Amino acid sequence: MECPGGTAIVGAFDMSLDAIKLLITYEHANCPPIDINKPCPGLNATALDFTRINIVKFTRFRDEVAITGKAATNCYKTWTTVEPFNVQIEKLKELEELLLSKGAVEGDVEKSQYERCVNEPDRMPRKDGLKVLVNHHLIQEKVEESHAKLPFDVSCLFGIEDLIRGKRSPDWYRENPAHIRDASTRMLQAFEGRPHLHCCNNGVPPKIGLKVKVYLFLPNDTYACLAGQVTEALPVPTEKELKRTKRTENPTLLYKRPCPVPFCQHGFDECLFSRSGSYSELLEKFGALHGQEVKCRLKFTRNLADGRDESVVAFFAGYTKFDATLRFTDGVENKWMMSNIAPVE
Repeated sequence: MECPGGTAIVGAFDMSLDAIKLLITYEHANCPPIDINKPCPGLNATALDFTRINIVKFTRFRDEVAITGKAATNCYKTWTTVEPFNVQIEKLKELEELLLSKGAVEGDVEKSQYERCVNEPDRMPRKDGLKVLVNHHLIQEKVEESHAKLPFDVSCLFGIEDLIRGKRSPDWYRENPAHIRDASTRMLQAFEGRPHLHCCNNGVPPKIGLKVKVYLFLPNDTYACLAGQVTEALPVPTEKELKRTKRTENPTLLYKRPCPVPFCQHGFDECLFSRSGSYSELLEKFGALHGQEVKCRLKFTRNLADGRDESVVAFFAGYTKFDATLRFTDGVENKWMMSNIAPVE
């Protein structure tokens, strides 16, 4: 099976090395063995490449913890000594041996791409002069004792209070407002075994209790995650109501849209992203249509996503719990977007 952004083995690197071993060694009469040499799209790296890249990365992380005395952050935030890194490195070396025994080979990875992967930071605090990766380019930069990737506080430009008060948002937010990332949500739903709110619910309408994760991307390549659940599913709007509330001037035009994914080969009848059909057909197929809204109770938690970044924390200005309204918006890939937010006292 494919994994968004790469192969199944590459996706498992973010979960568990044991999961990778299971994928490699699993045998079943009706299940062909997994292709361990299938390259990751765009990078042309195989499972063996990723294993060796991670060995180099974890060795560097271990050395930085030993030299600086600082605790690692990101997904290694609880690793305060070199021992956990040593254990992980040994597991990676065992995985490397297993892959080689199964006939694994290296892919055709460009030197620049290899260096980018190896030098990708884990956002641990660094001393002046260390190389950090900003916007996917290695630059030499002085970094203070801060996780923030920009030398200023983005909340002074635009913050959560501006959204709460309905202030006109800047271009970067209007172009990419807080929304549900459908690819990430589908993975979370499969991983957690609990239903989430997203645009391809196969005819299941939005309902109370569905888990919700809303992502807010800031202009300095950091992002925050608001997690919670649906507290109220508002009635399905009629076309007349959509026009009256100015959610769209002509709703019927939106119900004849092809799939926004440029490489889609499914056609209107099979593709879940195609918004083609009548008002009732769309409701039956997707469970939601343009202009539909749900209310959610969400919480900003610092240990989610990039919530430890000072610029993200400053953006939220001390607020942690919110009541938000999400609106289903046709014409974009991630269709559930935040239309309103208010803090919970």
